[in-house]
Amino acid sequence: MADHLPLHVIRCPPDEVFRIAEVHTDGRVVSASMPLGDWSVEADGVLAPGFLGVLIDSVLGYASMTTTPGRWSVTTAMTLDVYPALQRAGDCLHAEAQVAQADGFSGFAIGRVRSAGGELVAWCSQRVRFLGGIPPYESTRPGSPATDQLRPVSLMTDGLVPGDPSVRLEVRPELQNPLKNLHGGISMYACDRAVARALDLAGAPLVTTSLQVSYLRPVAAREQIEFRPTLVHRGRTLAVVDVTGIIAGARPAVVARASAQPLA
Repeated sequence: MADHLPLHVIRCPPDEVFRIAEVHTDGRVVSASMPLGDWSVEADGVLAPGFLGVLIDSVLGYASMTTTPGRWSVTTAMTLDVYPALQRAGDCLHAEAQVAQADGFSGFAIGRVRSAGGELVAWCSQRVRFLGGIPPYESTRPGSPATDQLRPVSLMTDGLVPGDPSVRLEVRPELQNPLKNLHGGISMYACDRAVARALDLAGAPLVTTSLQVSYLRPVAAREQIEFRPTLVHRGRTLAVVDVTGIIAGARPAVVARASAQPLA
């Protein structure tokens, strides 16, 4: 089927940074893809699960909006569960999502991510609330010189302190959604990076396999946010880490819980 739904798609800077391809609709199914390469892995060669945040936030959010033409969705919670197959995904990831429930106030969508060869690498879900209209925002162009050379991993390196697992971000334009707040997918990625740093400092050779993120309040342009991880449990084959994203030194804006297991 052709792209026929009256879905208003806005391309924002994080889509460019993560090389997200054009969003497509087929009935109530929304899909998009993201290429992979040296630019998408951490220094140890691992593809961080939270790296999928921008991709899944896009397809899940637009899936909910297929039921509410002319309205915009804001993420209130998002989950990601990944499989070891993520680490052998090849050169591209394909995500698709569909709405499971929606009304005039909120929606819930579910999705999955597959490798270029069709192997399932992740499941995801998202809860949203709807705003009254589409934000007045001009889409960025594919290949925008302001963002297409940025390496996503580098977004997480500002403000890092040796021996401190926290990840600190300033909500610069390349991190913003169409409402000019911190993009929900970027928040998920930052939570995952804080989890990885906490596990590394604890000497736990584990990788995030499940991540649940709740978005308590928007983080506006130029605000500073610090993602602080707390190691709840550490075993040989399982760790649990909580993360709180703090703004203005005290107010929680994002909270997350991650489970981590061996890479394979």
